[in-house]
Amino acid sequence: MIRDLLNEFGNVFAAMPSRHPRHRILKLLDEAIRRDVHFIDRHPTTFFQCMWNTGSWQAPEDSPDMGVAADETLNASALAWLLEDWRSDREMARVNGPWLRSLRPPASPLGGAQHASLIGHMMAITRLAYSPDGRLLASGGIDQVVRVWDTASARQLGMTQDLGASLWGIAFTPDNRKLVCSHLMSPKISVFDVETMACELFWQPHVLGTTAMALSSASGLLATSGSVSDRSVRLWDPITGDKLWSIETPNALTMSLDFSPNGE
Repeated sequence: MIRDLLNEFGNVFAAMPSRHPRHRILKLLDEAIRRDVHFIDRHPTTFFQCMWNTGSWQAPEDSPDMGVAADETLNASALAWLLEDWRSDREMARVNGPWLRSLRPPASPLGGAQHASLIGHMMAITRLAYSPDGRLLASGGIDQVVRVWDTASARQLGMTQDLGASLWGIAFTPDNRKLVCSHLMSPKISVFDVETMACELFWQPHVLGTTAMALSSASGLLATSGSVSDRSVRLWDPITGDKLWSIETPNALTMSLDFSPNGE
C-alpha cells in the first residue's frame, strides 16, 4: 500500500509544475514517507506515528500574523498544520491503539540534503557502488550480504544469500546487469546477476585474498591486486573469469586500483 502511494506521488510530480503552490508540501510529504518507507511497509499501522515524528517539527516559531511572508510560512508550516489536523481527526474518531510521540526533532529536518534512509544491513556497511546509469545503488558490509536499491524510490530490489565473508569491493558492469564483488578474508571474486541476485560465477584471482579491485566503465574489464603472498596486479574478464594480463609488484602491496576514463 505505501509503495503504491509513493508511485502516486511520482505521477503527481510528473504532472505538477514545480511552481505550483502545493508542490512544496507534497515534496515534504514524499520525503517523510521515503525516510520510513521500509518500516511503514512492514508495520502499516505506524504510518501516522512516523509522519508525525518526522513532519510535525516543520512549523517555524513565527505565526502567519507576525510578519512572515505568506508563501514562506506555507512552505515551512503546511505539513505541520496538516499533521495537527490529522491528529485531531484521530482523537475525534477515537482511533484505537497507542502511538509514540518523539520529544526530539529528527537529526536531519525535511527539505534538507537527506532524501531517504536505506535500512536493511544489520552491521556496518563497508562498500557502496552506483550503477553506471545511476538508477541502482549496491551496498555491502560486515553482515556478509549485498543489497541492491532503487535510487528513485529508496526501495530494496534484491539481496544475496549469506556470502560467507564480509564485502571488500563492489562494482557494476557497464551494462548495469552484473555485480562484481570481492571479499574480506576470502580469496574469491563473485559475480551476481542484478535482477535475480544469483551468483553466476566465482573464482580465486590471488592466493590468499584481494587487497583492491576496480572495474573499467569503458571496457568492462576487472583489475585486482593480491596480498602479501601474491604481490601482483591482474586483469580479468569478469563475465568468464579468464585472466588477460598480470604484472608482479614484489616491493609493495597495492591497496588501491582505478582505470583511466577511456579504460586503458
